[in-house]
Amino acid sequence: MAKKVKVNFQGKEFEGEQLNFDIEKENWNSYKTEDGSIIKLKVVVSKITRLSEYNELGEPIYVVNSTNLIDADVPDNLKKGQSKTKEKMQ
Repeated sequence: MAKKVKVNFQGKEFEGEQLNFDIEKENWNSYKTEDGSIIKLKVVVSKITRLSEYNELGEPIYVVNSTNLIDADVPDNLKKGQSKTKEKMQ
C-alpha cells in the first residue's frame, strides 16, 4: 500500500505517494575506454514516489531515489605500484 509523503522537488514541497515496487530488470551498462579499462555502471533504485503533480503531457511526476554502483576492470599497467609488486614476486 502506498504511503503518503511530502517531497521536495525542484525547490518546492509536494504531496506524494511512496510506492512499493518489484525489480523487473537491473542490468549493468558496460563501457570500454581508449586505455583498455572497462567501466561498469548500474543504477539501483531505493524509493519511487509519485507526486500529486503532472507534467505537460498529463502524466504524473515520479521522484526516484537511487544509487550508482560503479565497477572498473583496469589493465595491470594502469594500476599504481603494480609493476613494482610483480617484480618483487618474481
